[in-house]
Amino acid sequence: MSEDSLQLQLWHLRSGDISDPELRLGLPWLSKRELDYFRACRSRFRQRQFALGRLLLRGALSHLAPERSPVEWRFETGPRGKPALAAGEPLIGFSLAHSGDRIVLATGPLRRLGIDLENGHKPRNIERLARRWFQPEEVSEVMQLPAESRPEWFYRTWTIKEAWSKARGAALAPSLRQIAVCHAGNEAAGKGFRVTLRNGENSPWRFLVLQPDSGYHCALACESEVGARLVSRRMIGLARFEAMTIPILAEASVKYSLKNSIRGVFHYRKTKAWFCFAPEFNGLRHRIRRHFHVPPGSSDLGPVHTMRSRSVEPVTAP
Repeated sequence: MSEDSLQLQLWHLRSGDISDPELRLGLPWLSKRELDYFRACRSRFRQRQFALGRLLLRGALSHLAPERSPVEWRFETGPRGKPALAAGEPLIGFSLAHSGDRIVLATGPLRRLGIDLENGHKPRNIERLARRWFQPEEVSEVMQLPAESRPEWFYRTWTIKEAWSKARGAALAPSLRQIAVCHAGNEAAGKGFRVTLRNGENSPWRFLVLQPDSGYHCALACESEVGARLVSRRMIGLARFEAMTIPILAEASVKYSLKNSIRGVFHYRKTKAWFCFAPEFNGLRHRIRRHFHVPPGSSDLGPVHTMRSRSVEPVTAP
C-alpha cells in the first residue's frame, strides 16, 4: 500500500466479551439522550446491544484521542439521521453496525464513511430479496450461480450497498437502486468486483469487503481519492483494546455509469416507480410531483411512491 493511503480503523466487539457488571460501569459514559434511548429499548437484547455500541464508539474515540475521556465526546445528528461528532470536535468520521451478537465500528479522518454487517447464519429468501431490491443485471448474475453460492453473493452485494447508503447518510430504499455491484467472473469466492454508481454523483468511492468473523459478512465504503489501509482492534473491556487481523476479501473503486450523463434513473415495477433526477430536470421533476402527488417539501422522489396510495414503502435491512 502506498504511503499516501488513507488509514482507517476497524473496531470489533463480541457482546459476550463485556460482562453485565462492566456494562453497568460504562453507562455513566452515555449522554442523557443516549440513556433515554437505552431505557426506552423494549428488549433486553436490544438494550444491551445499543449500550455496547455506544461504549465501543466512545472507547474507540478516546483510544484515538487519549487526551479525551469517553464521557466527553459530543455528537449530533444530520438531516437524514446520520450521527457524527458535534461541531468543534476532531475530524473523525465513524459508522456503527450490529448483527447477531457482533458489533463493528469503522473510524477514519473523513466524513463519508459507512460500514454494514450481516449475520449469514440467519435463513433468508435470497431470490425474493434480490428480485425485490436489486438491479436486473444483479438478479441475472445471482440466478446463474449454484444455489449454495447465492447466500455469499447476496450478503456481499447487500453489505456493499448498505455501507454506501450509510456513508452518504441516505435512505436505504433508493440507494439500493442507485448502485450496482457485479461479481461476474469472480463469483462469491473471487477477489474482485465492480461497483457502478447511477445517482449522478462523481465522488471518488472505495469499497472493502471484510470478514470480521466466521459466518458474518461485512463491507466498508468511504469517499476517498486514495486507497485505504485498515488497522483492526478488538474490544476486550471498557476502553481496552487488542490488535487483531480482519482479512480484506476484496476491494474496488467506483465506476461511473453512462447514465450519469443524463443524471437520472427511471424504473417501473408494476404500479411503482423509482425516481432520481438531478436539478437540471427541475421542470420534469415538478410535473412528476404533480402527477404522483409528491409533497413539495420532499428532498427527492425516492424511495418508492405508490401511485394509488401515494404512500412511501419502507425498507429494512434483511
